[in-house]
Amino acid sequence: MIERGFLQEVESLMGMGYGAELKPMQSLGYKTNGYVCVKEDGVGRDRPADEKDTRHYAKRQWTWFKADQEVCWY
Repeated sequence: MIERGFLQEVESLMGMGYGAELKPMQSLGYKTNGYVCVKEDGVGRDRPADEKDTRHYAKRQWTWFKADQEVCWY
């Protein structure tokens, strides 16, 4: 995400007045890599935390869908 311009996206959003208190800016990626890196100029500082949070989120999704009998996996 960072290599594809993620930090520039966050800088742009912050420049338009969107701050860390907004719910979308607290989502995966924005909270750990985006907002923190742009604000504190610490590119990659929270990257391991973001990767861990993403894995945990994916695990919760997998668990949720496995329990739903109407989901049909192809």
